[in-house]
Amino acid sequence: MKKSYLLILLPFLLVGCNKKVETSVYEFNGKINQETPSTHEFQKANFKDYQGDLTPTDANLLTFDLSEDGTYYIVSDNDRHLNTPNLVIPSEYNNLPVKEIASEAFAYKNWLISVAIPSSITKIGAGAFNSSALKTVYYDAVEIEELNAKNWVFYKADADQSIDIYFGKHVKSVPSRLFFPLATDPSVTCVVNNVYFATDSVVESIGDYAFYKLSNLTSISLPSTVKSIGKYAFYESAITEIDLQNVENVGDYAFAFSKLSHVKTSANLKTIGEGAFAYNYNLSDVDLRNTQVTVINDFTFKKCTNLEIALLSDNVTSIKEEAFSSCQALRQFYAPTMLKSIGLKAFMDNTNLKSIYLNKELVTLEDYAFSNATNLEKLYIDSSKISDLKYGNNVFANVAKNSKLQVAFLEGVTTIPSNLMFSNASEEQNIKISELVLPKSLKIVKTGAFYDLEIETIWYLGKEENFEQVDVQAQNDTLDNVSYAIIMK
Repeated sequence: MKKSYLLILLPFLLVGCNKKVETSVYEFNGKINQETPSTHEFQKANFKDYQGDLTPTDANLLTFDLSEDGTYYIVSDNDRHLNTPNLVIPSEYNNLPVKEIASEAFAYKNWLISVAIPSSITKIGAGAFNSSALKTVYYDAVEIEELNAKNWVFYKADADQSIDIYFGKHVKSVPSRLFFPLATDPSVTCVVNNVYFATDSVVESIGDYAFYKLSNLTSISLPSTVKSIGKYAFYESAITEIDLQNVENVGDYAFAFSKLSHVKTSANLKTIGEGAFAYNYNLSDVDLRNTQVTVINDFTFKKCTNLEIALLSDNVTSIKEEAFSSCQALRQFYAPTMLKSIGLKAFMDNTNLKSIYLNKELVTLEDYAFSNATNLEKLYIDSSKISDLKYGNNVFANVAKNSKLQVAFLEGVTTIPSNLMFSNASEEQNIKISELVLPKSLKIVKTGAFYDLEIETIWYLGKEENFEQVDVQAQNDTLDNVSYAIIMK
């Protein structure tokens, strides 16, 4: 950004044959200071080893069926011998591993309150613990076959259910849809209060929908080994903060509609999926400056209505559709150095937005990008590369309806694209500009850039003879009334 300059305005008035010079002082610093969030103290990580008895349940109380290939056993209670409320599934039987829990293996046992699943298990059948009364689950399976949307493994019984789940030290992946709601009635979900990982956990990934709609889950500590979080993994959970310092990839809608207030990231983070943090009404700030993220995907922070500060990495090249739409508390958008495109409705309906800085590398502004920023006070544009906009683009429609707006094209800008400020055919929705600042470097103002706009004051930071060399194309009659300034360094 440019350093402060003191500008002396020299309007010339003719009195008879003499020129009368009136001098007034105008200051323009060419800078918007980027806000930074306040420091938040994250809760201490809470890891907890399972303390329950892991002595395998007596094999005589269980049913074991040999697999078709004769290499492992499938466990169930098909013979109805199980009579203990605390089930510990054996890891082997008759010198062969127990690898599978049968479909509905322990279903409808409303007296079953705990189960321990050993590391040998590679498959859990649909409805395995359907309508049980489980209070505690110890899960130590290394990695199981993906569960589908109809798995209803832990579909709750009529009895009140409140599960604490412990992930053991052998688990590498929390399976997708582990607690997925009943497919025939998605409103029926498991009640999980606490999720604990072992102190020596080696979990690398959280699967898709793993903790989907667990509205009682208010906190979770992720092991440092977790690198990826699947899509919808914490959708509609009640967690209030999340430490993603070691996470590399966050899936689509992973934390959408949750209760997050604070998110911690680091240089490890590479991708954030579509809608990943959308509709987090309590999220107050997000700092991605030290990440490797290059794209802010569609709807990533949509309707985070209390988001006041969003800081992006200079690696970001694209902000996509509605990425920050309806973030009504957002005060500032400071475009990162390498940003090239701002997508459809990216910052639409950000009614509290006060300042915008658009960087030198910006090329594309899509429709409605900043529409309805009704309280905007400063719009600073540093790019000569912005592509011509179409008639009726609505990029700045309804901007500054409740404020005085200064629009400044910074020194170095040579080109103002077509229809940039004339964004809507409706006069009521056209941008209102209190003060327009044009740089000495300006060479061309393309068709309709300022057509039919209401601009109170226009400053050209150079001499009149320089402005006469600027190619001001058609439908920019507003620029007929320009005041000139001489830069005093």
